[in-house]
Amino acid sequence: HKADPDERIAEATRQLEAAHASGEPGKIARALKTLGLVHLTLARDLDLAMDNFLQSLTIEDTLGFANRQTFSYIAIADVFTEVGNDQRSAEFLQQALNLNAETGNVKVFAFILNKFGKVNASLGNIEQALANYELVLANKDRINQPEVEAETLFNLANLHSSQGNYEEALRDHWRALSIRRSLNDKKNEAVSLSSIGELYRLMNNNARALANHIAALKIRRRLGDKKELAESLNNIGVIYYLNENHERAVANLSLALTNALEAQAQQEISKSYEFLSAAYKALGDFEKALDFKDLHYAILDFIQAERNERALLEIQNRYVIDQKESQIDQLESDRAQRDKELKTQKSIRNFLYA
Repeated sequence: HKADPDERIAEATRQLEAAHASGEPGKIARALKTLGLVHLTLARDLDLAMDNFLQSLTIEDTLGFANRQTFSYIAIADVFTEVGNDQRSAEFLQQALNLNAETGNVKVFAFILNKFGKVNASLGNIEQALANYELVLANKDRINQPEVEAETLFNLANLHSSQGNYEEALRDHWRALSIRRSLNDKKNEAVSLSSIGELYRLMNNNARALANHIAALKIRRRLGDKKELAESLNNIGVIYYLNENHERAVANLSLALTNALEAQAQQEISKSYEFLSAAYKALGDFEKALDFKDLHYAILDFIQAERNERALLEIQNRYVIDQKESQIDQLESDRAQRDKELKTQKSIRNFLYA
């Protein structure tokens, strides 16, 4: 059951009204942030989300709530990530890290660094991304959250894989898998197994690739997520196709297609069509091969049209968010001025004391 955005917005708005009625700035700031998160994650209204986060940040800044401000900076960074402005996202994550250094919350420290790693990887700052993840792992005993350690290892493995460092990627994926198994986290265990399977395929070890994909499929059958089922069945179908076992390839790809269509998972539908066309061609059924080729081209056009639409929306959202830069700059300027005044007062006190 998915949360209804309108219901959640109405509920969060009522909370904000109650906070205003109480006249307590701390409650108002918290309610603003809750409403902002609903706009960001459910309603996808980035403009309103940013407005709420900035108002919350202004109140927290005035009250000197460093711990809460940290989360406002993270939320603002998430908005910038959504509009494709990773550079600004990185700046706000840095602000969050700086504030967190004052409060010393090691779990929040890990949370920020995992986000920072993804943003740095997206910016092409591979060394910094690696450093972000390694820093989390270096503090794993203090953080004491195995699921966070597993996520960090998983992110690190994907980064190594994207750089073609398959052995390192494999090592970190296995470590993540081991932790996820110990936590009985079945959903993420299947995700790890699937990633390991794809890694073995890239390393041309089809036997091990197949074994891991089948293990992921067994878990996903019990969990019943159609999109993930389609992904595993497609992966298995592709391995059978590469091994020239075309009948088995068709059987798995056809099942994948059924699940992908039910889940409306465009990328998986595209993959099913592409390899069904290739498998039928190899079997000499040129009519079916041509039918699936046509379907593959049609869905590629559809995916591209959707991508163009998203890109246009991202540009529009980015423009709207960039208009708020002056508010952000003013907030930063006010904070810098207040810090300066506090330092001056401290210097005067020290002088008088001396």
